[in-house]
Amino acid sequence: MLANYLQQLKDQAPLVHCITNPVTMNDCANLLLACGASPIMAQDEHETAEIAARAGALVINLGVPDPARLRASLLAVRAAGEKGIPVVLDPVGVGVSPYRMAAARELLATGGITLIRGNLAEVCALVQSRAAARGVDSLEKLEPEGRRQVAEVLSRETGAAVLLTGPADVAALEGRTLTIWGGDPWMGRITGCGCMLTALCGAFLGAGIPPVEAAASASAMMALCGRKAADQARKQGLGTGSMRTFLLDAACLITPEELEKESRYEDHG
Repeated sequence: MLANYLQQLKDQAPLVHCITNPVTMNDCANLLLACGASPIMAQDEHETAEIAARAGALVINLGVPDPARLRASLLAVRAAGEKGIPVVLDPVGVGVSPYRMAAARELLATGGITLIRGNLAEVCALVQSRAAARGVDSLEKLEPEGRRQVAEVLSRETGAAVLLTGPADVAALEGRTLTIWGGDPWMGRITGCGCMLTALCGAFLGAGIPPVEAAASASAMMALCGRKAADQARKQGLGTGSMRTFLLDAACLITPEELEKESRYEDHG
């Protein structure tokens, strides 16, 4: 499965429009280029709708929200929706402030979000904000069953695929759930690994891969790249600064066959 999807991404080289966190914009663009996609990072509301309508996928990241970026994001999401272009939402820190939550709610209310990529705290915050906690025993559980359950609830409530990231990633949509293992603890010490994963989701979606498969493919690829990068850094007695560079190298050099062979995932149906 994964080999075919990565080859499809490389063959199609989709244009991915990212309205993303300025802290990690450069890394997101470089990761997309490394894996074979084509990034455009247009942020201004005077052009975001037009560019989104021409892209293969749109990525919205709430990492550093402000009113201008939110207006640009809403225009882009609506334009993408009119053209049937997939949209990824990364609700960074959505539970930290009412402003971030309001921004996420407004974007979700458009009905144009295809995939939500977030960590446990972010996904739980969105579930609780939608009064969707019914039937979920404990939203803060770290057990695999609890993580799968909360991802499935958010997917059901929003109609979007959900990629819940953490020690093991969970991709869920419409009764189908996959768990993806891998990565390295050092990934949590590099600013932007989550943002890069979100951008990578956009690349797979932009290549025409269905949402839950795109999420799982991006998760598996990022996990493998992170593991390879951390191993290389440690072998050379280097740290996370070098690992950041090695991660981009891994994304550039990884083959479809290697991704299939080295990834660990389970399809729960």
